[in-house]
Amino acid sequence: MKDIEDKLKEKYDKVEVPDYMFDTARVFKRIEEEKKDSKKKIISIAASIIVILLIVVALIFTMPNILKEDIIVNEKGTTENINGSIVINNKISNYNKKNDIKISLLKINNINDSIIIDNIPYTIVKAQVLKSYLGNLTEEIEVYVPGGIFSIKDIKDNVKYDKIDDISKFKDDDLVKVTYYNEIYIPVAEEGKTYIATLNEVDGKYFVNMNAKYGFKEYNEETNMVTINDYDEQLDINKYLENIK
Repeated sequence: MKDIEDKLKEKYDKVEVPDYMFDTARVFKRIEEEKKDSKKKIISIAASIIVILLIVVALIFTMPNILKEDIIVNEKGTTENINGSIVINNKISNYNKKNDIKISLLKINNINDSIIIDNIPYTIVKAQVLKSYLGNLTEEIEVYVPGGIFSIKDIKDNVKYDKIDDISKFKDDDLVKVTYYNEIYIPVAEEGKTYIATLNEVDGKYFVNMNAKYGFKEYNEETNMVTINDYDEQLDINKYLENIK
């Protein structure tokens, strides 16, 4: 029995155990590296979450404005929706009785609607009365200005004319900017601009006089100039009033 124990002890003493198995420094180093890797992962995840939150917050604040802009474009029918422009010239005389005339400086605040009345296309605008030269008008009035934005089908079906630009290149549902006047040119009304307007009151509604020199002309208050087709002239309101009365 003693021989067996001696043999086992001899064999045990011959077994070599690697030193690194008792190297605790390596163990702690590996644990420290794992901790660092874990911190890096946590920081990376936290940064990703912050970026996502920032994107979500930005979308929350910007999306309503984007939607609002889309609504404004659709309501106003901006030039992106316009397929071209045409000029309609006519000899129809409407709402030109001298005893119904009002003459004022108007600033266009809003384009409200488009309508065709008695074969004439009109833009209905909300205008601020800056000054009245003839007739007493309230601070804000609704004015019917010839021309505006209309579909080709509306023009074909509802507007009479002596002369019109070629419309065969357009489709029926195309929207076009229509300039409509008799002998005296009338520009299409634009928001924010100031005009001198000669108006006829008909059943409580104000229509641009289509036969007056200053029926509806763009006006520059700083220079006192009126745009007549492709040139400007000084406004002599006293002389104009003498001729219009």
